[in-house]
Amino acid sequence: AASIADLSKGYKQRVGLADALLGDPNILLLDEPTSGLDPNQSAAIRKLIREIGKTKTVLFSTHILSEVQEICDRVVIIHRGEIAAQGTVDQLTTQSQGSTVVTVQIEGDADSVQSGLRAIESVENVEATGAMQYTVQSTETGEKICREIFKKCVQYEWILLQMETSEHSLEDVFRQLTQ
Repeated sequence: AASIADLSKGYKQRVGLADALLGDPNILLLDEPTSGLDPNQSAAIRKLIREIGKTKTVLFSTHILSEVQEICDRVVIIHRGEIAAQGTVDQLTTQSQGSTVVTVQIEGDADSVQSGLRAIESVENVEATGAMQYTVQSTETGEKICREIFKKCVQYEWILLQMETSEHSLEDVFRQLTQ
């Protein structure tokens, strides 16, 4: 018979969760439940946490914000012992202060494209990131800045090959609140 000490870290984490669930608690507190696990073990633990969360309240602490975004219904960001923000992931990322980032691929003279995009009123910054590729930061919402970029392309007869907005991640929100 093998002992728990002989199990992999992933299985030890599962045994720990099973042990915590034996008493059928209403609330389960977990501290960095996927710390030190390989990607497959982390995925299994996340799946287990989501399943447990269907019938129980699960509170967990982690620095892996992509996990929070994937698993949690509500988030509390704590900075220096104080609550810096709380709400759903969507609420926090939508309320995130800062700019909308749009990645565009535009066929046209590079200098002309950059100066034309910079001329858009809400644009804070334009950066060339590759051949015909630019990152545009704007104070406008994604839909509004995309319309403005499209209008600029029509005005200057540039060929718009691709346009994609980037949503703020929970990581972006965390960095803004804790810097």
